[in-house]
Amino acid sequence: MRISSMILVMLLMMSASALGQNVLLFENAASRDTVRVEATDYLRLTFKGYLGQVDGVMNHVVSVGDSSVMMTNLASEDQMAPYEVRIDDIRGFRRMPKLQPLIKPVANLTVAVGTIIILDNSSLSATKVSIYSAVATFATGYLLDLIFKDDIKFQMADGWTVRVVPVQP
Repeated sequence: MRISSMILVMLLMMSASALGQNVLLFENAASRDTVRVEATDYLRLTFKGYLGQVDGVMNHVVSVGDSSVMMTNLASEDQMAPYEVRIDDIRGFRRMPKLQPLIKPVANLTVAVGTIIILDNSSLSATKVSIYSAVATFATGYLLDLIFKDDIKFQMADGWTVRVVPVQP
């Protein structure tokens, strides 16, 4: 029994390494820049849609295949419907911090609640406390939008190329 379980584990490990995960490698020869995108990275893409229109998606990368990228919102309950983008259709991209979808709302909520708690013990009226809290929350949201930009940073038309590279085990 022990030998058969060891053989099973070895077969599983060999099959996992044979099916190794791919990564996207965006390269710009002119500026010698390289951006590596792996599974679970947070990525914003613009791409040519089915009708030729420019479309966009901003989600976590689930997997990288030979010809497409699967993306989904990891925090959503609807993880069963990943979004697939063909690699040949990519027109622009931006790799963002993995925790960006979590940082912005948590920081805004922390500022709002913290402002209310701090100002609640003051001699200010409830209306003023609410107004100051709202202003602090909006200001924090604005600053977070400046810090964590989510617009497309790199365009394929600017000399960027993309290729799929298998990860070496």
